[in-house]
Amino acid sequence: MPTGTTDRQLLERLAVAHDGLRRRIEWLAASPPPAAVLDIGAAVVFHGVLEEHWLHASDTLLEPATVTQLAIEHARLADDLDLLGSLYDSHPDSPDLGPLADALLTRLRAHITRDDRVFYQSIPRLRGTPVRRSCSTG
Repeated sequence: MPTGTTDRQLLERLAVAHDGLRRRIEWLAASPPPAAVLDIGAAVVFHGVLEEHWLHASDTLLEPATVTQLAIEHARLADDLDLLGSLYDSHPDSPDLGPLADALLTRLRAHITRDDRVFYQSIPRLRGTPVRRSCSTG
């Protein structure tokens, strides 16, 4: 954790970045280009790594199994992004690109919605601190 940054401040900063990711995903049209899914997916996976580090460095009051499940989901998203990226690079005209990108975007949206509930709504409540914002997803 950066010097002078409290645990709560870091969670607030993660929440601000999470909101930005949620908005970017909401703004994507139906069936966006695979490159757009790769871009937002990479940002979500990177943000997930930051969440995982925060979870391990702080007292979140979440069950260890919940923390493990979040890490597993982040790893699966990263693996699926690798698959989409490999297909995009090796066979840019593949008819499988669109359906794969659409399915991955659906999973990214579900992941962001769940992280909002688990991470940014539940943790403050468990700690007895105010929830910064309401859960809004599209």
